[in-house]
Amino acid sequence: MNNEFELTDGQYLGANIQKILLYPWKMIDYYLYLTRTVELGRTSENRLDETHLLTTNGFFQIDYDKLYSCITTPSINYVAFLALPVPSAGLPDRKIILGFDLKSHHLQAHLVDHASRRLADLGRVWSRAELIIDIQADRFLDILVSTLDGHLEILRVGMIGYFQESTRELHSALDLVIAIQFGQFLSDFAELLGEDKVQFTKFYQRYDEQMRDLLLKGSTRAWFAARDGLSIEQYRQREMNQPVLFDLFYEPSDVPSSKLRLLQQQVERPGESFLIPPARDIHAFADVATAIPAIVMISVLMVD
Repeated sequence: MNNEFELTDGQYLGANIQKILLYPWKMIDYYLYLTRTVELGRTSENRLDETHLLTTNGFFQIDYDKLYSCITTPSINYVAFLALPVPSAGLPDRKIILGFDLKSHHLQAHLVDHASRRLADLGRVWSRAELIIDIQADRFLDILVSTLDGHLEILRVGMIGYFQESTRELHSALDLVIAIQFGQFLSDFAELLGEDKVQFTKFYQRYDEQMRDLLLKGSTRAWFAARDGLSIEQYRQREMNQPVLFDLFYEPSDVPSSKLRLLQQQVERPGESFLIPPARDIHAFADVATAIPAIVMISVLMVD
């Protein structure tokens, strides 16, 4: 694991994002990051037409109806569907590019230091992109279902990171935002996996809502605490008493040992024992109400 670079901590965020996303404690509200930055202006309709194919001549936008014909084209393997802005020290153009390998069915994330949010411009910097997440779609869904259906404590350190599917140490909240976007892409393009889109969307909707609700409830709790005049230290101490707490006030390398105790029980292959097959069955989906614990999805942001 490369620990010399922390994706979520830095001194640059941009004036507009600072106004929208920061708590009074100078911490990022990741629910607002998701809704006001990542997904602002993105609808179910335009998501289908925002995908860009990687070709020998760069990235080109492709319509939803034409994407499936590319699966059988030997020279076309990869499609990018979203550029996530990353708060980072001195690098305002740093992005995480989310994509999908049409042949291997792997969900992927690439880190690019200098990129615009226009996917069509990626060709100029793609040779310097670093692959940081590379996970088979079925495994991602198994991890997602197993975590949200019975092991929410994994979210304390991030499910993608916990299952060792990232080469970079992502903040837990950013980990969850990426998981939401991965799942949304699979729901939009379920046919790529050979799934019935209606059935898959029905299966996935509950998990999508659960992840978003975790972010929303954490955002709400933190804003009320700030309104009540609590300091970051007071709020952190208060949240320590919650029975299920995904406390994101700590950097990944500095999570209190008490929060890692359960995770450290995995000795041979971390996380594997949590995957109880079959972890998902879209045809056996039932609408079961799921209790959503309060969650604090914010991270420390260093601001001069």
